[in-house]
Amino acid sequence: TFEASPEKRRAEAERLAIRARLKRQYQLQLHDPRRPAVIEDPALLRWVYARTHNVYPTFRPTAKTSFLGAVYALGPILFWMFVFKYDR
Repeated sequence: TFEASPEKRRAEAERLAIRARLKRQYQLQLHDPRRPAVIEDPALLRWVYARTHNVYPTFRPTAKTSFLGAVYALGPILFWMFVFKYDR
């Protein structure tokens, strides 16, 4: 029961090969004397996209997010109302 099936071993070997290939590609880019200023990492770009542009499928409304939304939406309005009322 502890032995992995051949499909799982093959999938793990494929993942390790992909990881080794990506690591070698990154190392070649990193040590290239004519490299650009920024080395773009596709995995990091995917992570940033999922984190910033794809918020709504993973957003969970909680008490904290509701409070922060109210503070950021109503806070400036109430602040300026207070400033203008007592400025006169």
